[in-house]
Amino acid sequence: MFAIGDEICTRLSDHKCFTSGELRYFVKRFEENRKDHEVDQVDFLEQNVKEIGEERIDEMRRAMKACNLDKITRDVNHLLKNSKEILSQENKCKEIREHKIKEQRDKYQVEKEIILKDYERKRVEQDEAFMVKANDLRKHYIELESQWNTHMK
Repeated sequence: MFAIGDEICTRLSDHKCFTSGELRYFVKRFEENRKDHEVDQVDFLEQNVKEIGEERIDEMRRAMKACNLDKITRDVNHLLKNSKEILSQENKCKEIREHKIKEQRDKYQVEKEIILKDYERKRVEQDEAFMVKANDLRKHYIELESQWNTHMK
């Protein structure tokens, strides 16, 4: 029973023959189109090369001489040199700024630690002063209570 069901499922889901035929047809059409396209591109390039070779080479040579490429090259090299100098100066300034910022942070950190230590010292002194005053008040109230008790007897 299971064998028959398995065979039916494989026949329904197995499309190897159909798929392989479609793939062969697709590959054949793709190769035909690609070959035509490549041939067209080669013909177009060949035609352009002939036109350039016959008509424009002398024109291009004259245009290149008229362009003053040497002067342009010197100007570009000069600009590159100046831009490198500017970048190096900017990097030096950046390093100096970063060093100053670090020094300021260190200075502020030291000042912060001094302030925190001073604050802690003053807080401890104030707590001790409050404790002394609290003890003095307790003693005073104990004395007042004892005086009250002696007068009441």
